[in-house]
This record gives sequence, C-alpha cells and structure tokens, in this order.
Amino acid sequence: MLFEFPERYLLTYGKTGSTSLRRMCNTALEQDINPAYPRQVQNSDISILDTKGMQRNLQQTAVKDKPITMVVRNPEQRLISALTMIVLEDYCNKMLFPENYTGQPKRRLTKQFYSDLLGIWSDPEYWQIVLDKILCERFPYVFKLGKVSGLYQDMGSLWGIFQSGEIDLNTKFRDLPQNSLYKQTHGDYNWYNLVNYYLDNDAYHLGNWQCYVPLDQITDVIRLENLNDWCAAQTDIQLPNTNTNSGRHIIWAENTYTTQEHRQIVDAIKTACKQIPQWPMFQQLISPENIRFAEYDDKQLWWKYNDSTRDGGQGRT
Repeated sequence: MLFEFPERYLLTYGKTGSTSLRRMCNTALEQDINPAYPRQVQNSDISILDTKGMQRNLQQTAVKDKPITMVVRNPEQRLISALTMIVLEDYCNKMLFPENYTGQPKRRLTKQFYSDLLGIWSDPEYWQIVLDKILCERFPYVFKLGKVSGLYQDMGSLWGIFQSGEIDLNTKFRDLPQNSLYKQTHGDYNWYNLVNYYLDNDAYHLGNWQCYVPLDQITDVIRLENLNDWCAAQTDIQLPNTNTNSGRHIIWAENTYTTQEHRQIVDAIKTACKQIPQWPMFQQLISPENIRFAEYDDKQLWWKYNDSTRDGGQGRT
C-alpha cells in the first residue's frame, strides 16, 4: 500500500510496517492541520495478482508527482515473521474455552494447565507438526497432496510436484497446458506466480511482492529497521511502535504468562518455521526476492539518514 508524505510516497506491504503507518495516518488526522500527512492513498494496495490473475503495477496506483521510497525487509526474516503471525493469530489466539467451563471454580483452568501447555508450546517439534497441518489446510492448492480442482485439475498440488524432485520448477510449469491463461496474461511465466496466486489473501504477508515492483519507479529503498528515522525526516508525526511477533501475547493467557514466557513460545514457533517439510519450497519461493534484495546494493538504492534529509535531500547512499 502507498502512503503520501509531504515530499514523498512510501510503498510498503505486509510485515514491513504497514499497520503502524496506518495508525500514524490516524494520528495525523487528529491534528488540526490541513492537509494531514501522512495519509494512505486510496485504492493503492498493490496486489501481487488480482482476481483475474493480472499483475497490477505502480502506474495504476500512484500519481508520479512525488518520488517513491519502498520499505523492505530481509526476505527470510519477513517470511518467518509472517508464518509466526499466522500461527499466533489464527491458532493460539483462536482457541475457545466455553464460559460455562472456565467459569466453574472446580473445573477452572488451573496453573498446572497453563504450565503444561507452556511446556508443549515451547517445543519446536510441536509447532513443526502444527505448521505442517496449518499449511496443508489453509493452502490446499499449494501444499496438500492429491488432485486439485479448477484450472489445475490435472496437475496435483505444487507441493506434490516439488516433492517429486523437480529442480527447475519454471520448466515444469511452463510446459503444462493449464498455464495457458498465465502465459497470455504474463508473457514470461514463472512458477511462483502460482504460489502467490494460491496464497490468496495471505499473499499480503507471505508473497514475494518485491519481485513485482518495477525498480525504475522507485527512488530509494528503506530497511524496516530504519523506518522510524525515515518518518522522522519527513514529518513531525511520530511513527507508533511497529508490531513485532516477539511482542505478541496469547490473549487468553495474557495475565498468566510472563513476557518472557510469551517470547519463549514465539521463539519456538520461529525455530519450527525452518524445520517444517515445506521450508525448502519456501526457500525457493523467496529466491527471486533475495536476488531483488541484492539489486538494492548494486543500484545503490539504500536510503540512509543524514542531516540534509529534512531539507528535501534524497538521503540515499
């Protein structure tokens, strides 16, 4: 999504500060200033693939009246953060305990229950099993074995093909007649289009969206860890603390587990992310993103804070 600042646009996506930036926009609206900056550019959420399988690009979402800075994060760190967030938000925090169970003193969840659960949830091996199940059920077209329906009904899951030992997945998918639609819409086909497409709404966090942004439209690139400095150089509105998985809590155990115990669970999930059977496929998924990440060095696109930045300097090094 795109955020407008007085002198620049800021392009960001899932796990690169977008939630904090939206809060920053709300803070700006509360100020008695017109126009209020930063502000989110409406209809600027750049989808990796839209519902018709078509790429959208910056020409369709941004008015080129200001330079564009893009927020990025190390691809592996971003991917692990996204997987961890999915587990915490859609598994841990969606466990339901009926009120008529927890409310009865004799059957109330005891300290022993929480202690035992902490022991289980601090074990990466447990999360390996859970993550495997979540991925298969949440993204059946990608990870579930067996045939799938629709455009790829004769292909089976991407995971099944990956496990068959295919090295060059581009070659494998390029020769499939089912990919004719993608060939027509994209020209040069690459296999991770399929993965991103079937990640559906989770592509916002898991997809390698950087690969779809034309660098000729980007003025410079900012690392997520430098986002506070970048924002401070653009406006007096302070960027709220960015969400971190380390700071996430199990909501229903918030008053039971200590901060250290919550972090213990998060660390176990993060460790498990790189131990699941699907991790090699995820590594291939982010391989083009790693190449793109290296381009920022080659093209000297990294932004760095300096004294001239507040005076309209590019801040690029």
